Amino acid sequence: MNTTIARKTGFVLLVASLLAASELLAKDDVELFYSYYEDDARLEVKSPSIIIQKELRHDTNVAAKYIHETFSKSAPDSSVDAVSGATTVSGGTGSGFKETRKEAALSGSHKRGDHEFAAGIVRGDEPDYESTAVSVAYTRELFQKNLSVSALYGFTTDDVYKLDATPDEGFPKDKDTHALTLSFSQILSPTQIIYGGYSYAAMDGYLSNPTRRVAVTRTIPGGSVQTIYDERHPETRDRHTLFVRGTNYFANRASLDLNVALYTDDWGVNSQSAEVRLYKYLGSNWIGRLRYRYYTQAEADFYKPLYTQEEDIMTADSRLRAFDSSLYGVQLTYSLRSFVRGSSLTGTYDKYDETDDGVSADVYQLSVVIPY
Repeated sequence: MNTTIARKTGFVLLVASLLAASELLAKDDVELFYSYYEDDARLEVKSPSIIIQKELRHDTNVAAKYIHETFSKSAPDSSVDAVSGATTVSGGTGSGFKETRKEAALSGSHKRGDHEFAAGIVRGDEPDYESTAVSVAYTRELFQKNLSVSALYGFTTDDVYKLDATPDEGFPKDKDTHALTLSFSQILSPTQIIYGGYSYAAMDGYLSNPTRRVAVTRTIPGGSVQTIYDERHPETRDRHTLFVRGTNYFANRASLDLNVALYTDDWGVNSQSAEVRLYKYLGSNWIGRLRYRYYTQAEADFYKPLYTQEEDIMTADSRLRAFDSSLYGVQLTYSLRSFVRGSSLTGTYDKYDETDDGVSADVYQLSVVIPY
């Protein structure tokens, strides 16, 4: 598949498992969620999902989640091309495809006094990718529960397939990710909380995308000749992230969140992001949320928009270029407690834009939570 949106790296799966294990498990409910993504590169992603949460005892919770995503991209000047496994060439527009990704997750948490233990497993499958992630987490509350510290470890193992591979290419290929996150939350006052932490991920194995191709254009007398190669990425990648978030609550039933993150890796990609979110009660049944996120990054050491000769490391991944992006979003939540106590309906719209001829996308989400 020539889009990277479906690729759930070990870090992403790890965070998803942690959230399911420690934050979402607070009540018995069913959440039905639907997300629709569309960008100007002709890609559409439809993602219905269901999350079931259950409190087994006052100190023990479990949750299960299932996602069924469909990806479709029309070929240039065509609305019917849907060839699974189509390739993307660097500097080109790619072909069309249509495929499905399925993901299932199971998680649980147990609290004993000031100690909380959590674990989760996530399994993802798509035609050219299989992924399994497991995680364990520990949280300790200190100083009369004003401070909590957490440690999270996750391991992800992936099998990467190339749908048109020849027997001598050695597919499927393996990719493993070890990730560790250390974090804290501190209550500063009755209206202020700060969160922060550090994450490290070590990736090893096949880190290329088998459906991306690199075009090498050589100049010859009277013109040029182009040769197509498979993408070649390094076989290891170390990633570091520092993050901090502050929340302030106001007397007018509003709150303000500020998130800042710094990222670096040994491929030369350095990035910074900042996000602000404003929440406000709009009457007795409505909650509104506005958000803005800015992101900027430097390009990878080996990234080139055009290759003129074959190199040991070559990429067709435009995400490794230098670019900036902005995300604007609005969300409305309506309480359905007059029908079912504790239930709610949420609608979200986000607009995403990249610089440097990047993607512009619209994301629509709808979810309903029903306690049982």
